[in-house]
Amino acid sequence: MVLKRIFLALILAGIALPAGAGIRGPGKYNGIILFDRWGGCYLYGAIYLMYISDGSKGLLRRYSAQPLQLDAREVLQPHNPGDGIIRRFKVLGPAVETSDSLAMRKLSLRVRPDLEGGSVRFKLMLYNSGHAPLTLHSDAFGLTVLARRSGACNPQPSNGPSFALITRADFEAGQDQHSGEVCSLRYSWHLEQPMPDTITLPPASTYAISLAFLLPRGEYELLVGYGGGVHRARPNISNAVLFDIGSAGVAQVVAASPHS
Repeated sequence: MVLKRIFLALILAGIALPAGAGIRGPGKYNGIILFDRWGGCYLYGAIYLMYISDGSKGLLRRYSAQPLQLDAREVLQPHNPGDGIIRRFKVLGPAVETSDSLAMRKLSLRVRPDLEGGSVRFKLMLYNSGHAPLTLHSDAFGLTVLARRSGACNPQPSNGPSFALITRADFEAGQDQHSGEVCSLRYSWHLEQPMPDTITLPPASTYAISLAFLLPRGEYELLVGYGGGVHRARPNISNAVLFDIGSAGVAQVVAASPHS
């Protein structure tokens, strides 16, 4: 809701939006360099992400888990709206910080698996480590589930070993269940308790968000981000939970990996 209001205000004011707002073209992109469990590489921006081509990801290995700004020289976006892939780039330095992103450095996001009885549930724990209250917006959270690429699956624009099964998924109220299909993998997810549009998190306090999923057999990696402003600034990022779902539909955690 907040991002939508900002975009509308910019449009009404006659201000041109950068490539990150819709069309994925050459330009500057901010995010966290993310290498997943299969070796796929992304510039992670919470709600949004950009794929890094398999041929150029090696240049970013030493920046893994770091906030970075890239000058993307060659970008492909097969569909708009949709994710893009950066094929050629220059590393400019640390990701841009804004007053909002600096304030959110005090926000900690931790994902805990809850797979009892074979269910696929996760709890996102928010913690304010600062000395001032934090105002959080439901539409600034970004849920991401990455999946291993296999068989004849050709999920554009990925050209690597993995792809984003779930992305562009925020916590804004208004829809109880979210579902979709990528590469014949059908999924659904929902918040077990609706989240208000905004919450105020006092200092040294926590807030829990419970997520439930229906996923087919496969290998997955789940994480949650906050902020990023369509790759305009550094986002917050949670740890990643690596898990598999077997033929019987039972989920099992493989590992938990800190990306933040």
